[in-house]
Amino acid sequence: MFRSNKPPQPQFHGSGIITSVDTQKTDHERVNIFLDGQYAFSLTAILAAEQRLIAGKYLDAEAVAELQSADLYHRALSAALNMLSRRAHTEAEIRNKLKRAYPDIATSTVSRVLARLKELKYLDDEEFARMWVQSRTSYAPRGSLLIKRELSAKGVKEEQIDEAVNAVLATPQESEDGEERTLEEQQALELARRKAHSLAGEDWAGFYRKMGGFLARRGYNFSIINEVVREAWKELKEESPGEDLE
Repeated sequence: MFRSNKPPQPQFHGSGIITSVDTQKTDHERVNIFLDGQYAFSLTAILAAEQRLIAGKYLDAEAVAELQSADLYHRALSAALNMLSRRAHTEAEIRNKLKRAYPDIATSTVSRVLARLKELKYLDDEEFARMWVQSRTSYAPRGSLLIKRELSAKGVKEEQIDEAVNAVLATPQESEDGEERTLEEQQALELARRKAHSLAGEDWAGFYRKMGGFLARRGYNFSIINEVVREAWKELKEESPGEDLE
């Protein structure tokens, strides 16, 4: 579960003269701002320095709001970068997790964070989709229907999903037996070949139903399933299969 590097802090609404800027004891990168002798809010030390926040300076309500908004942006950006250092994420994942971590964060602030991450090349849904398809293809083969559902659940746009899936799984290539198949078709056939021996005692109807269900649960579409089941049966039994079954 995503955790922000700092817990949410209540928004301060007010104005006053800065009476003290104190470094926090538990985090030397943040300072506490006191207005008129009372604690008001905290900021990153860098932001406080950039804005030249010193004792005696007057802050009106608008300036206070802008400072807190800027600080929240920096905290959210830092939290997002920390999250991305652990694994790749989609734009939607980061947006949703930031909103949960910082309930009061403005939509415009989240948009700024996302824009900055894209500018830094840390956030790219198209690249995420390609990496996801390649990983699934290499380590846990499954059909395009299941992969598309996985990426859609992560908030990737449909056109980006289709592009990534087609680029990896739908390109025709010559297989080891000399037949031209897409990678998706070839992987489905390999799964079926491994599964076929456990179904050797089935008649055609039982084989078709059980093998078809096995491949459907792994995300393959009907067209691929129909061809692959027939091919697996033919290889196993050394005879042509029966008629297609519903």
